[in-house]
Amino acid sequence: MDDVNNKRKPGRPKAGGDELEVNVTFKLPDSLMQEVRMLAVIERTTQKGIVIAALKKYLAN
Repeated sequence: MDDVNNKRKPGRPKAGGDELEVNVTFKLPDSLMQEVRMLAVIERTTQKGIVIAALKKYLAN
């Protein structure tokens, strides 16, 4: 029975480890999103990663 509970669930694996992730929806200016997209490509990361890093830096100050 433990094997049934330990099986992987469908979908993407958790990105943040064990921390619960919450979907957030908000509007941003198109020019800002273009910059985020471009930076994500240049840094070979995700848009989500860029936004999380920016929010953490902002909140740390």
